[in-house]
Amino acid sequence: IQLPRVENRVPDAMLDASLPYTYVKSPLALHTEATLPIDDIVGGVHFNDTINSASLNLRTVLEETNEKRLPKPNMLLLVRADQVDHFFAHEQMPDGVTSFVATLDNHSTANSKATYGYRFDNIGRLVAYLREERNRGAGVTAGDTETERKAKWRAWEQAHPNWNKVVLLPVTGEYSKTTDARTGNPVRTLVRVMNAFDLSSVRLEGGTTGQVDLSVVYSRFKK
Repeated sequence: IQLPRVENRVPDAMLDASLPYTYVKSPLALHTEATLPIDDIVGGVHFNDTINSASLNLRTVLEETNEKRLPKPNMLLLVRADQVDHFFAHEQMPDGVTSFVATLDNHSTANSKATYGYRFDNIGRLVAYLREERNRGAGVTAGDTETERKAKWRAWEQAHPNWNKVVLLPVTGEYSKTTDARTGNPVRTLVRVMNAFDLSSVRLEGGTTGQVDLSVVYSRFKK
């Protein structure tokens, strides 16, 4: 019996950490890992602030040639790095706390042009979840000074190095179709998220040297 052997080698150039972009490809060969800057978001003067919302906008790199290229993934999943296997093994759905999906913005309208990016508009609950997880795990109290908090955080983070890391994976969605009883308009509801097995590829701006758009809205009580 002859058994064919297939090897999928990733070029070293695509793993260069100095590049101002990262790759996401399917079938899942490359994905992007990101570190959320929780200290910048909730540290200092924002320690006691309430996070109303947070949005992450991932821009894609425009291709410089007219050569035929693979299409961009239609949907990306953002999930905590330590929860990837559990998410797919248990056929979970994005819960809006530790996992989210965003679709490629590739449709222009009369009022706006397509950005060809992926926008996660609702990750504020993830930021709040990570803040609470670290504070609780590190034993931070309301009476701690900034210096005391940072010392506790450092000790806890050494034991939990992936606590603020997320990964971006290409996925496909399965939808149910219903009709709105009031308007009569069709309604599509996401009911399943699966690994993408079609051929797709995209470069996301960022890397270790580039910048990514992350905007946060806070509120606080006046004393």
